[in-house]
Amino acid sequence: MAEWSNQAVDTIEKVVVGIREKAVLPIERASRMIVFGVFVGILAISAFTLLLIALLRILSIPLPVWAAWMIEGVAVSLLGYFVWRQRSRFAQGNSSD
Repeated sequence: MAEWSNQAVDTIEKVVVGIREKAVLPIERASRMIVFGVFVGILAISAFTLLLIALLRILSIPLPVWAAWMIEGVAVSLLGYFVWRQRSRFAQGNSSD
């Protein structure tokens, strides 16, 4: 009788472990990737903002303030243009698939 109960417990354990490996672990990994991705995104935005502020402060020392603002505005606009072009290429590549 004890052998039968041990086999039943082992079978239940194998089923539960199999379900956990196929259902719970992938969801857990995906949720970790989402959380860490959001965290890294927030850190990247913060670092970029602080970099822009530092660049403006550094450029304001040798140049007039309006020139520093203009240089930074042109740099950010060119960066935005580059990102916008990449978005357009990505959208065109996905629509043909």
